[in-house]
Amino acid sequence: MFADRYFATKRSGVLRTRLPLERIMEWQRNPISSPLLVLSKSSVQDAITTFKVIQHVMGERDRPVDAARAPNGSPSLSLRSKNAEADTSETKMIILEEIRWMLQLGVGRTEMRDEIYCQLIKQLTRNPDQDATVLGFQLFCVFVHAFGPSKSFEPFVQSFLVRNVERTDYGIGIMSKFCLARLDSWLKNGGRGRVLTVAEIEHASDAAFYPSVYGQTLETIMQRQEGAYPELRIPIILPFLADGILALGGTEAEGIFRVPGDQDAIADLKARIDRGHYQLGGIDDPHVTGSLFKMWLRELDEPLVPTKQYNAALEASKDVDNTIIFLKKLPDHNRRVLLFVISFMQLFLDPAVVAVTKMTPSNLALVLAPNILRTTSEELSTVYNNTSFECRFVLNLLLHLDPPSVDPEYVPTHGAGERSSLDESDQEEDEFHETHDDDGLEAERAADV
Repeated sequence: MFADRYFATKRSGVLRTRLPLERIMEWQRNPISSPLLVLSKSSVQDAITTFKVIQHVMGERDRPVDAARAPNGSPSLSLRSKNAEADTSETKMIILEEIRWMLQLGVGRTEMRDEIYCQLIKQLTRNPDQDATVLGFQLFCVFVHAFGPSKSFEPFVQSFLVRNVERTDYGIGIMSKFCLARLDSWLKNGGRGRVLTVAEIEHASDAAFYPSVYGQTLETIMQRQEGAYPELRIPIILPFLADGILALGGTEAEGIFRVPGDQDAIADLKARIDRGHYQLGGIDDPHVTGSLFKMWLRELDEPLVPTKQYNAALEASKDVDNTIIFLKKLPDHNRRVLLFVISFMQLFLDPAVVAVTKMTPSNLALVLAPNILRTTSEELSTVYNNTSFECRFVLNLLLHLDPPSVDPEYVPTHGAGERSSLDESDQEEDEFHETHDDDGLEAERAADV
């Protein structure tokens, strides 16, 4: 049985009767004295500490958990302050610190991922406190951003979420659907996970109500922005980041699109974008916007060159004319985004720019190709052999694309020509998000991890 294989045996009463799984997985007020799952001895104490942290994050424990130290040895925060406002701020930072501690455990140890998910599900099962339940589901949203459960444990986690998708109270159904979608992404793409920054944790906690523009299909992104930017033919994030690269001196930055930006700055700006705030305040490095530009392309749910047309693209790469013909036949959204991306990259082909950036056409093609074409093969030999064709496909476009001849109805412009699209008022941004789900926004306001 599933329970016998994964769950630790729990006994109760004078006769030490074995507890059924249903009892084990019910909410409880007191801390646990042993892990819920069968774990190695080195993880036992961390599992006990994790449960206390979950209780604290959900508002069911008054005191911080001293054993939950911040990652990388950063100092713990003190609760002492001079006023109530500072108290609230410091308490929030302590909770964020504790969440990061749990994320570090989950990313670093595979067995702890399942234990963390299991403990949270336990505390969300028949929990009598509505506020705690909302906070718990927001914490669930953070976990699915950072790491997924093991393949063997994923059905158990999915089953819990499926049981909650029809709930209409406090946005719990919305958060459950969001978590299911993120789990599907982990199942499809895999990965060991990543410890989120504080900004990313704050965004992830209410991401179900502010869907990211990263990791979506082009169709979904265009539908979501239609109300705020009805005249724009491409996702608003592209001209925003492209103009940002230019405004921050990207044409004079050595290694632009190759050198990564500061990870904290990238995370901060990405979280800002995901909240609909297209503003560069505090960002002064074009490598940050350049990294986010590539990341958006790379994380599209379906690549710009659709998977089913991948082999045809490789074949077309053998001839310049065939490459252009192939581009013309792409779906409208894919074609126009690719036109924008390539025409923007062509700004960096000027010899005077190349002399400074050291990014030749071949270098640009090399860093851009994996973000436009995505092989489904897991054979290293196939991946290696296809790389040259992928780069040739992009290089053909960089050197020979004439956008007006491909799509007369959409001719990309860059710099000031697109700035008016970025000057939408905050009111329009708010209206854009309100179209997603009014109930979801009410839930988001009700509680914030």
